[in-house]
Amino acid sequence: MIESPEEKYRRLQDEVQRAILRGYPNPHRQGCPDDAVVRDLAMNPEKIQAEDETNEKSAWNHVTHCSPCYARFLELRAAGRRGR
Repeated sequence: MIESPEEKYRRLQDEVQRAILRGYPNPHRQGCPDDAVVRDLAMNPEKIQAEDETNEKSAWNHVTHCSPCYARFLELRAAGRRGR
């Protein structure tokens, strides 16, 4: 069965999310931003800039390299979508 572009995007997105959730354990929560910061990123993704991806001091870079923070980000994004 051939995937539609939307199906392929969702599949790839799921794979990336699973990789982040597995690949960046941070059991001691070192360097984690406050929950309010993660919530702001989740609720206002348009604020995330391209340079935040590579800036090791940015909250977004941390979230994408910390499984617990990324899990919280996904949880907040899902809650925000359900609330819309």
